[in-house]
Amino acid sequence: MIFESNTFTYVLVTSSITLFILVLMFIKHKRKVVIAILCSAVYSGIGQTFAGKVYVIKEELNGQLTAEAHRIIGNTSWPLSNGKQVKIYATHDKVGIINNSSKFLVLEEIIYTRKSSSLEVEDIESKLINPQSFKEVFLPRKEIHYFFDEHIPDEIEERSLTGEKSKYWLHKME
Repeated sequence: MIFESNTFTYVLVTSSITLFILVLMFIKHKRKVVIAILCSAVYSGIGQTFAGKVYVIKEELNGQLTAEAHRIIGNTSWPLSNGKQVKIYATHDKVGIINNSSKFLVLEEIIYTRKSSSLEVEDIESKLINPQSFKEVFLPRKEIHYFFDEHIPDEIEERSLTGEKSKYWLHKME
């Protein structure tokens, strides 16, 4: 099943509330409220942790690219604009990218390293994503930070003591 991100959150919250109510109704224990809270919290946590994330890239009539974030549970298929279906999946530690456009895309990992009080660009690694295709990639926080023509900063402020941080940029291949 594939959900828009907001819909996924809504389904997860309402099903957690339903679970909470069912536990309250059917458990005959003096601490049933605590049990109900724990059950719904565990259910919600498992749902957020194990659902994959999929970005769908679409090409508008004017040639502009847009990106939509979705959550996915299990395997499914997605109709591409060329009439073909692509099988999609995204495990809990990876992100799927559906390139539903005619453009070659590049996902770049921008690695910032500590040079002073801020982090500065040190290295860039990239992955090619073909037109009308699906690609699964490992992104530690399941997030693409910059899309297409957004400005990529030369340095970022970072309060942690680690000496390195990665950000991800998805854009058209030049």
